[in-house]
Amino acid sequence: MNDEMYEGEPGVAEVQKRGLAKNAAKLGIILILYDIVFLYLSKKAFLYLYYWCATRNLTRDKTVINAFYANTDNFSSYTAFEMIYSCSVVLMSLILVLIAARIMGIKLLSVFKSEEKGAAKAGITAFPVALIINSAVTTIVSFVVNRIESSGAVIPSADFSISDPNAAAIVFEALYLVVVAPLAEELIYRGLVLKTIAPYGKKIAIFVSALFFGLMHGNIKQFIGAFICGIIFASVDIKYGSIIPSLIIHSLNNALPTIYNIGSAVDSNILMVAYYVLLYSIMFVGIYIFLSKYKTFTIGEEPKTSLTNGDKIKAITLNIPTLYAIYLVYVLIGAIVTANV
Repeated sequence: MNDEMYEGEPGVAEVQKRGLAKNAAKLGIILILYDIVFLYLSKKAFLYLYYWCATRNLTRDKTVINAFYANTDNFSSYTAFEMIYSCSVVLMSLILVLIAARIMGIKLLSVFKSEEKGAAKAGITAFPVALIINSAVTTIVSFVVNRIESSGAVIPSADFSISDPNAAAIVFEALYLVVVAPLAEELIYRGLVLKTIAPYGKKIAIFVSALFFGLMHGNIKQFIGAFICGIIFASVDIKYGSIIPSLIIHSLNNALPTIYNIGSAVDSNILMVAYYVLLYSIMFVGIYIFLSKYKTFTIGEEPKTSLTNGDKIKAITLNIPTLYAIYLVYVLIGAIVTANV
């Protein structure tokens, strides 16, 4: 992530513009493939595979398969099915992303290698700070959204509550929220974006990765918090040249509400008390870390290039990533419109 581009050679600025534009195009193509093509194909594949395993019937008749899924008696646990579905679809899509990236010459798995020692420690150190900021932003956004909803409008939000708790539902929800989702999102929205853009500009790479990460959630309540936390995630990753820090932060951040969801679902006072004790203890630690170890979040010097900020912005915005951003905004606005029709 820290490749350097040096000034002084004739035409180097033009070469760098083309290099950034090429990388941005690859980034946009892979993001669109992941969010539209690969997820769609993976969803279809899972639904067929699940049907075939459940019925031992290898038919491809959509009418028959749709009738099977319309019959709710086929599912002993809705939450378990939803979480198994989500885990499977994301992992299948992620495999396709790795293949597509490799075809385009991007060794995406290299983002797990740290360029400096202490990457894991940095992730653990940054987690309490990210938790404080995320909690503060979420509280403010929730207040504003509640005021809007009090006027009669409906603002969609994600719901990971366990409606029908059993062992499978609890295990797969924890697996999805704490392992699968953070792995996929960090590899794509931090690893891919930072690997392709950061060699030309750390700040713009951090901003783009945070913007896509926020918009990807598809709802206003999560967008702002995810965007701000995305800046923290990417800043630490940039410093260590690895997604290990943000992967740890992300997983730990998701683990807390998972404890709350499980405790609420099984009506466990022990888990609920554990959740609040952990929450406030970690937030207290976060205040200390933020005041005493702020250097953890510094990104260092920008790579030396002949590109101006305007050159960097044009190379990315007048390119395929903008189409992806438009798609994400369309989905977000569409969800709001649909909820209010």
